Amino acid sequence: MTADAYATAFKAMGITKTQELVKKENSLQVFFIYEDESKQLQTLSLNGFPE
Repeated sequence: MTADAYATAFKAMGITKTQELVKKENSLQVFFIYEDESKQLQTLSLNGFPE
């Protein structure tokens, strides 16, 4: 339930603001799959989430 709430919030915030929040909250480990400005798929792992 909590993960779903975070996912919804992160979608609304966008990647840049989400990165800032996750870096402050060390207890959150996240893995993003997102489309960049060039319409290319990118991945990003933060706070030790295994790749």
